[in-house]
Amino acid sequence: MSQCRILVVDDEIEILDQFRSVLDPDQCDESLSQKDRLESELFGSEQSQPHELSYDVTFCRQGDEAVKAVSDAIAQKRPFSLAFVDVRMPPGPDGVTSAEQMRAIDSDINIVMLTAFADVDPGEIARRVGPIEKLLYVQKPFFPQEIRHFAAALCSKWQSEQELNAKNAQLARVIKNLIAANKALNEADQLKTEFLKAMSHELRTPLTIFKNVISNAISGVFGELSQKLKANLQMADDGLKRLSRMFADFLEISMLETGELKPIKTDISIQKYLDEVSRKYITQCSEKNIDLRISSEDLCISFDSNMFKRVVNNLLENAVRFAGTGGSISLRTCQVDGAVEIRIEDSGPGIEPNDIERIFCKFVQIQRDVGPGWHGTGLGLSIAKRIVELHGGKIWVESAGGRGSNFCFLVPVKTAPATKTQPKDQMPQQVSPYELY
Repeated sequence: MSQCRILVVDDEIEILDQFRSVLDPDQCDESLSQKDRLESELFGSEQSQPHELSYDVTFCRQGDEAVKAVSDAIAQKRPFSLAFVDVRMPPGPDGVTSAEQMRAIDSDINIVMLTAFADVDPGEIARRVGPIEKLLYVQKPFFPQEIRHFAAALCSKWQSEQELNAKNAQLARVIKNLIAANKALNEADQLKTEFLKAMSHELRTPLTIFKNVISNAISGVFGELSQKLKANLQMADDGLKRLSRMFADFLEISMLETGELKPIKTDISIQKYLDEVSRKYITQCSEKNIDLRISSEDLCISFDSNMFKRVVNNLLENAVRFAGTGGSISLRTCQVDGAVEIRIEDSGPGIEPNDIERIFCKFVQIQRDVGPGWHGTGLGLSIAKRIVELHGGKIWVESAGGRGSNFCFLVPVKTAPATKTQPKDQMPQQVSPYELY
């Protein structure tokens, strides 16, 4: 045990001398050694290791003197662990008043009240000097061993509390720093989101002009073109489509994060929209000899139609990309406990367990062999997740390396009466990233 400071307050010199003798380190060691020898003789127990007790004891004869000592100790950052205070110390303030003032200065100090009178009211003392867990009583005359045990136990308790307080303070500083760092990261992320949104929005017009000019040129509006020039323009048109898709992804994720892209929910038939989206991939699947199978129940959900097509499109696009030549894709829907579950399963290389947890994060692209071509922005699954959750659903993936992937999302079934679709001129006006496709 490291050195602890103890304050003894009593108006009688004999009592102070008793404490001086009792709390003297050499006396403590000798007394404890005698105790160990007695235990060994009586119970046959082994003697314990030498005790390391060390106290820095301050003695006062009046309460106001003790109050000043406690105040000085706090100012010097050398607080007392424990104070023994006599209840009655004429002619100055009584011990209870002094202890009350000491508690106001140092809330951590342990106080032991000393009294030889039976008329002392412990309840009144506890009310004024508490808390109870830091307040004890000793009846005069006391035994030396009693004081030693009080000193050892309460000083050890005080040291443990101080260590705990220091660790809590350190933890509070760490938490404060983490909160500040998290705030800075959020602000930086917000700036990035605003930049991507502004960039994507501003590039819509020139991209549209480029696409129109190239499309007109390919279709012969400006006259006949050589096959070589037409092939080069077709490459440029394909590149512009990819660029438009990329900016649409940036704009969409930015608007979803800022809350600017709000769903316009209508009652939609799942089968109708799944058929509409899947037709886009029939040719691609045929060229890659992919077996695409769709099994859908005619269920109704309340969903933004553009957003629903976006989610299914993103999941089907991934499935076609990873299924591989000669592979298979299955798109199935079913009703599960008042919700519609939509599953898109492919026979691709699958996803390793370590990658599943982060696959829906922004800009994450799992390194898998998908062959030549565009590998995307890493935003498709993140966008799908945000859209599904925006409609009160959830999305997840079931997969294992080398065993294909099964992407699923769950949305509530529409049970209320069908809602009427608003006329376009009455719908909320908002910038739509879907116009970039």
